[in-house]
Amino acid sequence: MQTVYGKVLCKIAEGTQTGTKIRLKGKGIVSMKNKNVYGDQYVTVQIDVPRHISGEAKWKLKEYERACCGRMSREAG
Repeated sequence: MQTVYGKVLCKIAEGTQTGTKIRLKGKGIVSMKNKNVYGDQYVTVQIDVPRHISGEAKWKLKEYERACCGRMSREAG
């Protein structure tokens, strides 16, 4: 991810939804009062879902759906 001072690695938690804000501590602009202090930079997650996917991708999504449904029913029971 690009910040005002360069690239950083940002882990995005499983299940993160569009619109979620993530704080990058100390990656913002420098303080005008103290040049040794940096503010935080905030980013907003935006999930881009493709409109058209290949047949193989559709098959893999169906496979994923079956795996999730199986896991969810085991967790509920």
